[in-house]
Amino acid sequence: MKPFLSLENLNKQFGQFAALNDISMTIEKGEFICFLGPSGCGKTTLLRMIAGLESCEQGQIWQNGANITHLPPEKRDFGIVFQSYALFPNLTVFENIAIGLRQQRASKVAIEQQVNHWLETIGLPEIGDKFPGQLSGGQQQRVALARALILSPGLLLLDEPLSALDAKVRIHLRETIRTLQKQLGITTIMVTHDQEEAMAMADRIVVMNHGVVEQIGTPQAIYQQPASRFVAGFIGVMNFLDLAGGKKGGKKGQPHIIGVRPEDIHLTASAAGSADSLQIPVRIERTEFQGPLLRVECQLIDCSSTLRADIPIHQVTTANLTPGTETCVWIEHRRMQHFRQEEAV
Repeated sequence: MKPFLSLENLNKQFGQFAALNDISMTIEKGEFICFLGPSGCGKTTLLRMIAGLESCEQGQIWQNGANITHLPPEKRDFGIVFQSYALFPNLTVFENIAIGLRQQRASKVAIEQQVNHWLETIGLPEIGDKFPGQLSGGQQQRVALARALILSPGLLLLDEPLSALDAKVRIHLRETIRTLQKQLGITTIMVTHDQEEAMAMADRIVVMNHGVVEQIGTPQAIYQQPASRFVAGFIGVMNFLDLAGGKKGGKKGQPHIIGVRPEDIHLTASAAGSADSLQIPVRIERTEFQGPLLRVECQLIDCSSTLRADIPIHQVTTANLTPGTETCVWIEHRRMQHFRQEEAV
């Protein structure tokens, strides 16, 4: 069975700037995919190419068995929601949602039924006669979502749809979008620079940097087995230690860097840890109470490097974590990620 969406060797240049470099991937029907990466990594350009809003200079795009590489946007099967909502300010909410059905010359009865259905679906049944300027940002984004979905597209594209909202509204709306996506079974691609958003919503994450795909995988795989130093540093928090070959567990003759998550660092009063762990003498620099955990900043005794450890609050009473205290941290070898020293951050 062929994938619902297939991107094959896509490239995009803006003058001398390579926005996309040999991008290939497949997306299955019903998947929720997040394109994640820093500003300028190419994620929005890639989304716009899928929509036909950017030309495809090299490579091919296939959707549901059809080559759509050079089709104009109006000939493609998708709905799109932008960060800016893009609602018509002079039209009511009802008229904004209905606009696609009217372009298709649907009957008045069908339009009323469908718009009312989608107002119910997004949890705003009473606002049909209001104008966008009378709504909150979260309400406007839900209206934009209803407008994109009312034509039952095969593909939903979301271009940073939550970034303009405050934190509480953003969390509520991401839950709404994910629940609705599961109910409809619609294939969805969302662009975001927010790693927490991607981890919470996506079936798979496409991590991008400088126009290339660094890694594609489930949120758990991306977090626990990062494919590169960039992914390790971009997703969550990662401590990096530069180890010379033959020292502190380094591979003989191969200078390299290990990465370890703050939650995988343990503190002990001595270096008498188990044989399958790395022990490092440190000095406690400062601590921060974070509710369920205590965040501990440590400096390595024999160099200027620092480590961050997140200690469960119920374990804090068993260790002396007063700033200035010298102690040891230990890290199980199986919790370490190994990266070549020459890898770019």
